[in-house]
Amino acid sequence: MADLTLISEMSRMHCVSICAFLVPAMLIATLQSILLVIFQRRQLSLMLSTLLSFSFIGLMVFHVSTWFSIGVITPITFILLSLSTLCLIVNSWLLLKFARPTQTLSFLKV
Repeated sequence: MADLTLISEMSRMHCVSICAFLVPAMLIATLQSILLVIFQRRQLSLMLSTLLSFSFIGLMVFHVSTWFSIGVITPITFILLSLSTLCLIVNSWLLLKFARPTQTLSFLKV
């Protein structure tokens, strides 16, 4: 519990730098996934790109939840959460629509 509190405090203390990295990282990773589908690249590339995007999304959701946990409810927290949700929806759709199910399942088992 103390480790989670320490990580949450660090997340709030370095909010500007975390958001300055994660917002472009989420958008670029999502754009990369879209471009991989448009240019019909390998399925493994799409899966790795969406996995990277999911990790950035998870970090952003954790960061926003640290603010919610102390009661900071501002428009920017909802904007960041909405952006994360949009990127999650787009990447999930790309993965489910354009990746072959057998290859996706075998990738997840590894």
